[in-house]
Amino acid sequence: MIAIGRPYSQAEPGKDDLVAEILSCQAGEECSSDASWSLSSSEAVHAPSNLSKEQRAQAAAHWSHSGSMEHASVASFSRFSLDLMAMGAPADLVQGAHLAALDEIKHTQLSFSLASLFNGTTHFTPDKFIIPDAKVEIARDLSAMVARTLAEGCIGETLAAVRAFYGASSLENLDHQARQAEEPFASAVLSALSAIAVDEARHAALAWDTVKWAFSQEDGATRSAIISAIKKLAAQAHADDLEPAAHHASMPLSDATVDFLHSQAIQDLVLPALKSIVDKQKFEPRKSAHPAVFAASTAIFL
Repeated sequence: MIAIGRPYSQAEPGKDDLVAEILSCQAGEECSSDASWSLSSSEAVHAPSNLSKEQRAQAAAHWSHSGSMEHASVASFSRFSLDLMAMGAPADLVQGAHLAALDEIKHTQLSFSLASLFNGTTHFTPDKFIIPDAKVEIARDLSAMVARTLAEGCIGETLAAVRAFYGASSLENLDHQARQAEEPFASAVLSALSAIAVDEARHAALAWDTVKWAFSQEDGATRSAIISAIKKLAAQAHADDLEPAAHHASMPLSDATVDFLHSQAIQDLVLPALKSIVDKQKFEPRKSAHPAVFAASTAIFL
């Protein structure tokens, strides 16, 4: 399942990203969890919609999982701010990391609210975010920070922005009759994805600015980390030019659609942007790119 947000990765190979458990509470019951992490509503319980019960359950599971990932992103950006300070980064990058953490609180609330909306009878919130041994792993050097920033930010958040722009555009382009058939979900998802797309693009821009700053420090290991990322992505890149068929626009993207968008974004955004850093050139968004990739490119780099 693909979620939006910067993961809280662990240094030890093979370790899963850290996330909190998801707590659920039936509407009308007294809940022990903190409701402030969700802006839930039960208005969809009897809402007419062309989405089946199974589709709504699938969407609720997707958004509750996304909520847990966005919740982890708050911690991830907090750790990133410590990485930046430990490396002597400029104040604007540190400020950007803290502002991004605040954005992720909003994304968590939006995601859990959508999960509750699709479910109709259950509210979802995150449990405690427990860090093993209460030990926050700060990057040991500049190249280690760059490697993590490339994976979590330049790649992860760039792809997240592309997915969000695609999802929002699919909903915006629905005709009135199709939109009404998917209400109240269509409007709620469109509102959330529109906000998340802009925020994720800003978070991706922070990652790209961080890598460019690190590259300017003339650190050989940092240059090697970037070149290694380019080679790895180039080896994995594949042309996927056949866009999957349309689906219910308010539903989570299919795996085929995600794979298609990722292949387009790696080819027309991530790889050329990485190469532009090494060549010390300005990256120019490609107008020939897929519309979602172009939208993300312009939001990140212009």
